[in-house]
Amino acid sequence: MLNNGILERLNPLHLLVMAIVVVTCLPIHELAHGLAADRLGDHTARACGRLTLNPLAHLNLFGTLALFLFGFGWANPVPVDVGNFKHKKRDMALTAAAGPGANLALSAALMLLYKVLLYTPLNTVSYNGYVIRDAVVWWAVYVPEQGAGLTMGNLLLYILVTIISTSIYLALFNLLPIPPLDGSRILECFLPWKVAAKLARYQNVIYIVMILLLYFGILTIPVSYGGYYLFRALDWLTRPVELLLQLLTR
Repeated sequence: MLNNGILERLNPLHLLVMAIVVVTCLPIHELAHGLAADRLGDHTARACGRLTLNPLAHLNLFGTLALFLFGFGWANPVPVDVGNFKHKKRDMALTAAAGPGANLALSAALMLLYKVLLYTPLNTVSYNGYVIRDAVVWWAVYVPEQGAGLTMGNLLLYILVTIISTSIYLALFNLLPIPPLDGSRILECFLPWKVAAKLARYQNVIYIVMILLLYFGILTIPVSYGGYYLFRALDWLTRPVELLLQLLTR
């Protein structure tokens, strides 16, 4: 099942869309880390040239490949010197949370744009003669790889919804409490220093185990389910915009 999913992700159109995702979601995530650390007193990221949206400054080979193959991944961590923080554990946790937070904010903002475009002539995806306006249904039924309704307008909507969903997956994946992901940095805020140090000591081993868990699909299941329900939550939170659009297009 996993191998079939990977093969489906290797078609040219999906690779093109994911390349666009890579140069948006990952740089925003890492820039947020750097800006948070910089604001809290650690200017290491600034000195290393990481306060930028240039994807070349952030991309990690394995993390980028994981994004293409599994739909979520990671970039090179922004360098942080905890010694520069006034409140070390708290500030490190805030810095770690900034990346997933930025991804969720990006998803929320693009969800609004996505919904607006669903009510324009750009959207021609239909079912039984009716144009699909529902954000979740459109996301579920439109498969451009099969050639159905492949227009520039629908492709733009597909890129938008892919960025939204992938950005959600990135946020959830990075919140997992597994070193070296952001969730582990947040968890360390609540752990004794000795326990946190032991986790850091075995970080490289845990990293390899994480890659294997990704390959065999063990980590993809909770992130995929969580991403689906968070997408629906964003859809629900932006319902007022949708109701307004329905009134304006009657």
